[in-house]
Amino acid sequence: MSVKKLSTIALEGIEVHAYHGVYKNERTHGNPYIVDIYLETDIQAPALSDELEDTVDYFGVYKLVLQIMSEPVHLLEHLVVKIGNETMEAYPAVKQARVRVRKIQPWAMDQCAQTYVESVFSQND
Repeated sequence: MSVKKLSTIALEGIEVHAYHGVYKNERTHGNPYIVDIYLETDIQAPALSDELEDTVDYFGVYKLVLQIMSEPVHLLEHLVVKIGNETMEAYPAVKQARVRVRKIQPWAMDQCAQTYVESVFSQND
């Protein structure tokens, strides 16, 4: 009898210059963003097989994040939900995902290093 244990596959510090925001300056000049994503999945099969098709392809997740971040939106909340939902849909082996999108040095907030939104997503069991 084997017990399924979830492990974390993480992509931390995905740095992107993007044009998200409500204000014209943000949409024109952009801001640096950092995306962190933590994926909970069972790694027993890939641990035994050593085959990419048995695990979550984190390069594929990376490309998905870059594609979503390249499409301007107004709110960080929208980005976080889009990244979380699309990742869960593309990788059904992921049981839970935690996504954080940080806007670095937000426009007109000189004394604020960053703002962020973070959410947790779970597969419907």
